Amino acid sequence: MSTGRAFRGSGSCRSVCGSELTPWARFAGCLTLGIIVASNPGSSVEPGNGEGVWAGVEAVDLTGDVWTASTLLDRVVLVDFWATWCPPCLAELPNLRRIHQELAGEDLVILGVSLNTTHRRSVRSFLLRHDMAWPQIHDGRGLEGALGQRFGVEAVPRTVVVDREGRLVAVDLRGEALYTVLRDLTQPAPGYEDGGGVPCDETETRSCEAAGDIGDPPELPDHR
Repeated sequence: MSTGRAFRGSGSCRSVCGSELTPWARFAGCLTLGIIVASNPGSSVEPGNGEGVWAGVEAVDLTGDVWTASTLLDRVVLVDFWATWCPPCLAELPNLRRIHQELAGEDLVILGVSLNTTHRRSVRSFLLRHDMAWPQIHDGRGLEGALGQRFGVEAVPRTVVVDREGRLVAVDLRGEALYTVLRDLTQPAPGYEDGGGVPCDETETRSCEAAGDIGDPPELPDHR
């Protein structure tokens, strides 16, 4: 199975706003070689079902729009887990606004997931004050929310990048590294057609690798 490159940001296994992740969460978060992440080792989503990490997902944002596999597949998706009380999350807002303004559209969607447990009115007010115009999901359940469980989130900030085929590409990237990966996935290098099937020549740059041809991932232990 050819997958996208698994990028890791600095400090990707430890959150500034939370404690060190459990061994399973570290495994899921840091060895993301196109393998589906689930909340528990016994409940993983099988690759090859056509929906990837979005299998069974149904999330309603604050405007009432419903996000499912049918609306998320064929698009690059950045899932940003954040909270109003998390300083590193807020420090990343200028970069997220830049991504939203320059890259988001038919090819890329940002889904914010607020882990606040406060009433949604306070979250909406915060979004307006901080010009966070991309879709936001808030169910008031904090870390126990469905998407947080799906991606093994135990602390914030956490970013998750998923490619058009529903494959997990990167976790915990921020700043320029996050922007670059999303740009490369949405604007593949010449000669790489829509991220599918066109091998990269040895002379191609990293942007071609990021689009998705680095060979098969190593065999990982079966935790089911």
